[in-house]
Amino acid sequence: MRRLAKLVAPMAEHDEQPRRQATPPPGPAQSLPGALGSLGAPHLALGADSIDQLRWAQKMETLGRLGARVVHEVNNQLTLMLGRTNLVLQRGETQGASRAEVEELHRAAERVAQLMRQWQMLGRRDPPARRRLDLNALLAETVGAFDVVLDRSITLLSDFRAAPAWVLADRGHLEHLVLNLLFNARDALAGAGTLSVRTANVELPAPGGEYLMAYTPGPHVMFSVRDSGCGMDRLTLARIFEPYFTTKGPGKGSGLGLHNVWEIVKESGGTVQVSSAPSQGSLFTVYLPQAPDGAETLPGPARVGQRPAKETILVVEDEDSVRALVREVLRRQGYTVLEACDGRAALDLAASYPGPIHLLVSDCVLPYFPGAELAGRLRARFPGLRVLYVSGYASNEADDGIPFLQKPFTPSALTNLVRELLAARR
Repeated sequence: MRRLAKLVAPMAEHDEQPRRQATPPPGPAQSLPGALGSLGAPHLALGADSIDQLRWAQKMETLGRLGARVVHEVNNQLTLMLGRTNLVLQRGETQGASRAEVEELHRAAERVAQLMRQWQMLGRRDPPARRRLDLNALLAETVGAFDVVLDRSITLLSDFRAAPAWVLADRGHLEHLVLNLLFNARDALAGAGTLSVRTANVELPAPGGEYLMAYTPGPHVMFSVRDSGCGMDRLTLARIFEPYFTTKGPGKGSGLGLHNVWEIVKESGGTVQVSSAPSQGSLFTVYLPQAPDGAETLPGPARVGQRPAKETILVVEDEDSVRALVREVLRRQGYTVLEACDGRAALDLAASYPGPIHLLVSDCVLPYFPGAELAGRLRARFPGLRVLYVSGYASNEADDGIPFLQKPFTPSALTNLVRELLAARR
């Protein structure tokens, strides 16, 4: 919290500046010194309104940069909280009231993580990285991680019958979609009931009124999330995909979750159905076009064998607590893990290490030079090196096509992606 306060403090200071400068300058115009004056205009006159607009634009740019730093810091801390609580729950070291407290802490961190993802998606401009992936495998991984923190009084059922289950989608976006639907269903159950997830192959006819967005008829992979919770009336159903609309109490919902579901389904070329009634639960059904043969394939966790880990991984992360978490998670899988806090230390470590390094897991933004430059230098020494970027920012800043894992991430998400990348190099 002290670290966040240091980041937020400049925002408050900056916010005070326009008030001190609010008195308009004398006369109808004022020369603008500095950068604009250096462009070869010896005397550039701007009206008071134009100067105010320029100051406002500068303030918004500064706040945007500070906001991005805050998001990055929050995502780092959420990675630590989600990772540590997940490991404690998986080890089964706590029982009774102690376990309930850890579960509540994990749920609180996950709620904040959801909110950060929703805000980042709302402002994201980069196009989705759509790849061919196995929806059954992605659901099995996501639902499995979700089940760890689900109330024991909620029954979770899964039935993945789609075969094949290949779809063309952005993996991170699709995981976000699934988690939004799962958490909405859990909240509707209010602590007890049944939640079910299923997949199937369907042939969609020409678009009709029962589907909420346009789509191309043909083979689709369907997945649905059903809950036995409180349900919704018709007026609520008509508004659930509106941004910022929520039926949850203050501090419990941003109103962005289902709006993002809508946007992700649309970007994937699919469609969605919703059915619900008060006290009858809700059913969300998403249809995604079946991926054609020959589309670029992203391996899914279910396709990778659980072979003993023998590879060496170099982890480069400047946040000590996050680096320690990643080291522990990977060593538990049997990997040899080398670690460094910045690019220079990573290069020195690689130069002195006597054996091969198979995978680099690096933050995108590092002291001295960025992760992309580090990856380039290490690949010159280890030609077969695989690379995975992680970051608390919204996207891969390097934009070089290298796999990217958004913080906050869970231990299972990290280990599955590492396993996929190392399997692909063989």
